[in-house]
Amino acid sequence: MTRRITGVIAVLLIAGLLGGGAFILLNQAPQAPPPTPEPTLATVEEQVISVDYWTERYLVDQIMSHLAGKPSPSPRETLDRLINEALLLQAYPPEREITTEEVEQRLATLQTTWDVNDATLNTQLKSSGLSRSIVTHTVKQLLVVETAQRQLEATGADVATWLTEARESHKIRVDEALFARTAPPVAAMPALAPATDSP
Repeated sequence: MTRRITGVIAVLLIAGLLGGGAFILLNQAPQAPPPTPEPTLATVEEQVISVDYWTERYLVDQIMSHLAGKPSPSPRETLDRLINEALLLQAYPPEREITTEEVEQRLATLQTTWDVNDATLNTQLKSSGLSRSIVTHTVKQLLVVETAQRQLEATGADVATWLTEARESHKIRVDEALFARTAPPVAAMPALAPATDSP
């Protein structure tokens, strides 16, 4: 009799635990669906160039060209440059991390060359919905690519010829239909104000 009672208690305990577990599961908040992957605009071998990355770099190109007083590249020209960068960095990957100090120094040099202060730069960025961090990331990428280009030039190779041959020998795919649907328009840039020293 004791054994039977003990068995019943054990069954009730297990049922209670299972029931409690089910209650907890039923009362859990529904999990958010996994994030939708960014559309892939192009691939260079296995390296992906997303639509978002291309659009950001294109807008930064517009701003930097405007500040430098030079013609802005087209969306296609920006994409071609990203493909060239990927080819170059696959052949000559960075050997060290570019420091924050190096990035800020190059950005300061560019601003001096453009005769543009922080306030003007920030106004240009705001007009395109961009943050300063995107510009610093672009400048960092510029320094990385310049280092790779110097390594290539040290071999005696002509950069333009090397890139032409690399494009022929590497697997490069561009989603032309997606490019046509998502190519951003030329951004309207605010007029540049005369530079003044920041306080």
